[in-house]
Amino acid sequence: MKYYQSKLDSIDKQIAQIQKQLESPVLSEEAKKKKKKRLAELKEEGQKVQQEAERELSQMKAKAERELILDIKRITEKYAREHNIDLVFIGGAIGGVVYYDKAIDITDKILEIYNRETK
Repeated sequence: MKYYQSKLDSIDKQIAQIQKQLESPVLSEEAKKKKKKRLAELKEEGQKVQQEAERELSQMKAKAERELILDIKRITEKYAREHNIDLVFIGGAIGGVVYYDKAIDITDKILEIYNRETK
């Protein structure tokens, strides 16, 4: 992400320089035209860099989520085998459980193990 931020900072500096140059009264119309064209190119380049950064961030987030899910699944399976649990449902707002005895809820134990193993 530092790469993208550095690139965007560089583009922003170039844009600011060109905008300042465009304020000069001694600049010819031809020179102004070239500067405006370059300004448009830099703005477009900045948008592309921003899109690339967002795409990479999205990919990083998806990878982290996949890894988290796989870790939780692995820990849950191990815990269920060790404690002779035959079935574990996904809970939460859209979970597959209508009712359960809170005494059999292993969520906190799974999170505790996950936190211990991922530190």
